[in-house]
Amino acid sequence: MWRSRRRRRDRGLACAEIVELVTEYLEGALPPNARAQVEAHLAGCDGCAEYLDQIVRTLGLLRAAAAAGDGETVALSDDACATLTEAFRDWVDSLPDLDGRAGY
Repeated sequence: MWRSRRRRRDRGLACAEIVELVTEYLEGALPPNARAQVEAHLAGCDGCAEYLDQIVRTLGLLRAAAAAGDGETVALSDDACATLTEAFRDWVDSLPDLDGRAGY
């Protein structure tokens, strides 16, 4: 999923790009240079740092709920995951351009 963003190299990643990369970041799937760019952005952007914290807390709550459940797991098909991912990206793309940067 990671794509080099030459046009952003001088000013770092935009918030919308962080949203797009958060799953790969949390899974440790980003190349080292991309991970460093994400971490640099998070260090300077309270909004994205809070977004990441919310995702981490949500995942923890979901894991806890699954562990407390009756043992039945629910899995989404690859098609369902792709559809949800595309819908989320479309939503991020629809966010207003704030201060010349799309996204949050």
